[in-house]
Amino acid sequence: MVTVEISKQIEKRISQLHKEGSLSLNDIDMINIWINAYEQYGLDGYFESGFDEAFNDHELKGDRQGQRSASINKQARIIYEIRKTKLVVKVIKVTPDHDYS
Repeated sequence: MVTVEISKQIEKRISQLHKEGSLSLNDIDMINIWINAYEQYGLDGYFESGFDEAFNDHELKGDRQGQRSASINKQARIIYEIRKTKLVVKVIKVTPDHDYS
């Protein structure tokens, strides 16, 4: 079983981006689909079922080495890390404009 952790700060950021018009309701639905994919299928199932390809999920490099990015639309990304010892996926950042800083 995998648990996706989203901090209060990230939840507030998602809400703020929605209010600003940077994230649509469809984008928020995609975030929830992404969360459900991990929680329902687990780490192996997420990748074996092709969710990684559907979300253009990939490892990051440089300052974000050890983290991953999943696309929720053409520009918006979920930046996260997998903690395999706990089977936790921790969302680090949601960005509407492909900003990894």
